[in-house]
Amino acid sequence: MRLRASRDGGDRRQRHQIDRSFISGLTTDDGRDAIVATIIAMANTLGLGVIAEGIETDAQLRRVTALGCQAAQGYLLSHPLCEEHATALLAQSSTQQAA
Repeated sequence: MRLRASRDGGDRRQRHQIDRSFISGLTTDDGRDAIVATIIAMANTLGLGVIAEGIETDAQLRRVTALGCQAAQGYLLSHPLCEEHATALLAQSSTQQAA
């Protein structure tokens, strides 16, 4: 189980990543739930970003959202994409937001 800190390109704000090993038992293990809740609360209190990795079920996504996590990644949201497909998806998203 790991908690990693990373920096996004030009974003100077630190973003904490909650490893998927914490997320995998989130809805069935009270201990993991408490750890994830604490990490999210701490990051939010300090004004830091936090992203939950390895979201594979609706229940996991609902739980991290309810705990205050504002970003997530995992197979539930998208399988890994090649550069071409990722660029197209981002362009489509930008077009939809502008409309």
